[in-house]
Amino acid sequence: MRTTETRTNNPITEAIFYPHPHTKTIHALTIHDSGAIDEGTANTEGGAIIIDANRADATATTRIEQRIERPSAETIRIHTRSINGTERSSLDDTTHQAALKSLK
Repeated sequence: MRTTETRTNNPITEAIFYPHPHTKTIHALTIHDSGAIDEGTANTEGGAIIIDANRADATATTRIEQRIERPSAETIRIHTRSINGTERSSLDDTTHQAALKSLK
C-alpha cells in the first residue's frame, strides 16, 4: 500500500503486508518518508484493518495502533494512536478521498 502526496506525487508511506511462515499471522511493515519504520502484525475487526506495531524513528520507539477503514466507496480513513499502558493518544487521523485526474 502506498500513500502519495497528490501535489508533488512524492511517496509518504510504503506499507507491505505479508504472511509470516512460522507464526501464521499477517505482518505489516511501513516505511515513512520521515525515516520512521512501523513493524507489527495486522488483523481485521469488522470491515477495518487493525495494525498493532512499534514505530521507531531517530529518537524513540513507540507502540502504536493503526486502524484503516473504508467509510465509503470513495474514501479510506487511517487513524493512528500511540499506546502507553492503557492510554491511547491520537497521532494522526487522515481521510483519503478518490479524485479524478484530468488528462491533458
